[in-house]
Amino acid sequence: DLFDGRVWLGAEAVRLGLVDAVGAMRPVLRERFGERVRLRPVARRPGLVRLDRFDQAEGTLIDAEHDGYRAGFGLVARRLLFVARAGDDIRGEDRFAPAEGGPPAAPGQAFAIRFHLHPRVSAVRVHGGGAILLKLPGGVGWRFRASGPAGLGLEDSVYFGDGEQRRTAQIVLSGQTGSDGATVKWALQRERKR
Repeated sequence: DLFDGRVWLGAEAVRLGLVDAVGAMRPVLRERFGERVRLRPVARRPGLVRLDRFDQAEGTLIDAEHDGYRAGFGLVARRLLFVARAGDDIRGEDRFAPAEGGPPAAPGQAFAIRFHLHPRVSAVRVHGGGAILLKLPGGVGWRFRASGPAGLGLEDSVYFGDGEQRRTAQIVLSGQTGSDGATVKWALQRERKR
């Protein structure tokens, strides 16, 4: 199954290949250039980082927020993630909202929300491009849908989870913020046999 209800965070998620370290340059640069390599930050770290988890009878809700886009774009990013207890329904909401007390957020800021797929997962657009059907090696199907001011696309990607580079795909939700930011809702649901 694609998801059995367990959640991994941090180093354990990286070790299991569930997330990548694309955003962490230090380990890559140290591997290439040695331990003496020095990096100079060009942007500040987020001042606000919040993560809350709520376990309910229906499933688990995770509410995460950061202000890492405040300085450059005047935005705060927030993700709500719900995972049904059975693991067959995953729903999310990504918000880019104007940051309080920061510079005003200019409308028209481009954004992309990316979901990288494992190389053994096949993906095809269905319903006139309004959804993406994912097929796992065992034949289990999952359907990805989205709503809001974002286009739904499939793009090439690269997978490094097993130590070697392999081609794969990624689901991309891309759009632009309005004067009040942007809210994109999405769902990944297991297909039912008919």
